[in-house]
Amino acid sequence: MSYCRFCPADNPYGWPASDLYVYLDCGGYLCCCGCTLGETSSRAYCTADMVAHVEEHKRAGHAVREDLIPALLDDAAENDRWMREYDVDKEGLA
Repeated sequence: MSYCRFCPADNPYGWPASDLYVYLDCGGYLCCCGCTLGETSSRAYCTADMVAHVEEHKRAGHAVREDLIPALLDDAAENDRWMREYDVDKEGLA
């Protein structure tokens, strides 16, 4: 599920601008895809870490949708439970 996608400020639909593409990956983590903070993509294995990451984007002056952090927090309990239960041992994180 995508929480936000890249969207230019001058889009024809009037959607909010976004320099971020954040989604819950089927691999068991939240992903900031194509992250512009120096990484290709950034993974977070709990919602609090992704919220902190989004805050870094805000401090860097990137366009961040106002509803992004509230949406992440609304789903935090369910997402964090699912990420904890996901088998991440293959990545050496368990």
